[in-house]
Amino acid sequence: MRDIAISTAAFCLWDIGPERKLNICKDLGFNHIVIAFSTLKMLHQFASSPKLCEKLTQFNNVMIHAPWCGINYKNNKATKDVFAHLETIVQTVKIDAVIFHFDCIKDWSQFRHCSFPYYIKNPNHASWQTFDEALHQHGFDSVLDINRSIRFENYIDKYLDHHEKNIKAIHVSGFIDELGRTPIIESGQMELLNKVKQVNAPIIIEGLFSPGDFQGIREEIKVIQENVYR
Repeated sequence: MRDIAISTAAFCLWDIGPERKLNICKDLGFNHIVIAFSTLKMLHQFASSPKLCEKLTQFNNVMIHAPWCGINYKNNKATKDVFAHLETIVQTVKIDAVIFHFDCIKDWSQFRHCSFPYYIKNPNHASWQTFDEALHQHGFDSVLDINRSIRFENYIDKYLDHHEKNIKAIHVSGFIDELGRTPIIESGQMELLNKVKQVNAPIIIEGLFSPGDFQGIREEIKVIQENVYR
């Protein structure tokens, strides 16, 4: 399907393992995926399984979402372990890039000798000014999470105006105060999809779907197609 991908983070509420998640993505017709590892443990388990790494080769485009829970990227063992496990995976399958959360990065020097391409996802907690300064200083490519860009500071227009050419993917989810992260079809924030029509980057579905809600995913695809690609 044209420029629409899905992140396995969309299945966080489903009590299933990584192999099942990948099979579901394929069965739904996705050729472009993001395999998300919220913790170092999840990444280690995946990288330690040649079978799981090999399954990624069935997709045309693959991004990896590096761990973001309980980790700070700096000169420490956890950072070295993450990079080593990522190296193991990229030796098996060609990836487009690894996505890192801006909030987790404490020492940019750790990325100087990175052997794989990487993108930085806009912050949950750091200010727009801090993120904007880092974009200018380090010149990295980024992932625009539309949900994050409006929840704490409404900076999506500044982001698009100043850094559109460096946006390499767009994470799409909605947000409802009492529910948290949702599919955008549930939050009804279609105006956010209209804002990113002009960006030449794949749309990645990242809202949380209820277990077994395959129809909800299909409806999310349709909404994105209608609001972004028409």
